[in-house]
Amino acid sequence: HLISRLQHASKLAKARERYRMSQGGIEFSTKEAKVSLDDKGNVSGIVVREKNDATELIEEAMVFANEVVASHLFERQWPCIYRDHEKPAQDALSEVVAVLQEFPWFKKALADGVLRGNPHAIQDVLDECGGRVEFEMITMLFLRAMMRAVYMPHNLGHYGLGLKAYCHFTSPIRRYPDLVVHRMLKAQLLKRPEKFDQEVNSLKWIAEHSSEMERIAEAASQDSQKVRIVQYMEQFVGQTFDAVVSGVANYGLYVRLDNCAEGLV
Repeated sequence: HLISRLQHASKLAKARERYRMSQGGIEFSTKEAKVSLDDKGNVSGIVVREKNDATELIEEAMVFANEVVASHLFERQWPCIYRDHEKPAQDALSEVVAVLQEFPWFKKALADGVLRGNPHAIQDVLDECGGRVEFEMITMLFLRAMMRAVYMPHNLGHYGLGLKAYCHFTSPIRRYPDLVVHRMLKAQLLKRPEKFDQEVNSLKWIAEHSSEMERIAEAASQDSQKVRIVQYMEQFVGQTFDAVVSGVANYGLYVRLDNCAEGLV
């Protein structure tokens, strides 16, 4: 019985993803490194997480819940903290197009759509280069060109997900904006609490502060991850590995190994 329900849920998740793609959602296929530690806190290995049917089911369920709550509050013009994501700047996309034009498979007709930030054109490029050695580099170039998603007290939609309204609501609550959205939804469904007006007046500051704290937390997490990966790779100094070019600068090349360890050549 449980297997049957999971299979139906997986079908719903795939249908939801197809719908979002039709509305302009962009699917970035990325790898995520998860460092494993032993009982003494030493790095024992690196596990690379990739998308599969299980992760897609959970992700689409969370995204759908977030969209439903955001749309519910937005349609009723009720206060909320939205998770807004604007389209990328043309200058940033022009740098990506300059690289794309070096590849024979890149269709010139797509250049105009990419420059305008048309999500369907960007997805077409990602689909076209899928399976090629340059796929990871192009994916990273597009990701770096994207605007950063931020918290705001007014709705601008979510460009990357292809949604007209989006917020962070999903449980378990691990971000303060989630808690604020829960409070706003509860106030809309039941009745305004005593401090409701005070909370509403603070939404702008809360959104800005939460966005800033998120940047700090992400930077700390990334730095910690890099340190652990370096510690793990110390045992392989002097060995040779296959790698892909993940970035180009005037002082060298950034390369990434299969386990997501990255370095400068």
